[in-house]
Amino acid sequence: MLSVLIADDEPYVVELVRVTLEDDRVQVFEAGDGQTALAVAEALAIDLVFLDVHLPDLSGLDVCRALRANPRVATARIIMLTAAAQQEDVVRGLRPVPTTTSPSPSRRSISCRSSIG
Repeated sequence: MLSVLIADDEPYVVELVRVTLEDDRVQVFEAGDGQTALAVAEALAIDLVFLDVHLPDLSGLDVCRALRANPRVATARIIMLTAAAQQEDVVRGLRPVPTTTSPSPSRRSISCRSSIG
């Protein structure tokens, strides 16, 4: 079963992602802040993370870096969500470990993968 973590402090975003993904093959977990996201990701060895750039306690970019530095979850796929649409925001978000950017219905998303391989 694929384990997915949605780390966002906006309940409507969490619900949108949950409803879109959850079925009998995907188990979805939630975190409303960065510290909780890090704890849940490590405890459950999460496979995929939807990560808000602007969390209440830690930057989503800091959470992304911490996940990449943790061997238990370093290979998890991370999709960063942001309402920031300015080009400099996208470029700043791609710095940790870049791959692609793509638009999403309510936000822009930045996908980052580990450069380990």
